[in-house]
Amino acid sequence: MNRIREIKSERAGDAYYEVRHSSGLKILIYPKPKNSSSYAIFGTKYGSIDNCFRTSPGGEPQKVPNGIAHYLEHKLFESAEGDAFARFAKTG
Repeated sequence: MNRIREIKSERAGDAYYEVRHSSGLKILIYPKPKNSSSYAIFGTKYGSIDNCFRTSPGGEPQKVPNGIAHYLEHKLFESAEGDAFARFAKTG
């Protein structure tokens, strides 16, 4: 079973929770009971200075090309209707 760790912020006057998935993924949960909407954000340590990884414990380090995260970001928003970034730019 995954351990849930509560992290309190005296400055913000609230808390969030950290759960570590068995894969090693860190999950942060920020409950906001007074908010009327829910959001999910996925962030990862990939790109920029995070471009060398081990795919298994003790495995050989694998280096990805500089700029790969930026490239993948563009591919993520690519669609048959055209470049999503261009559509976003039109809306301001």
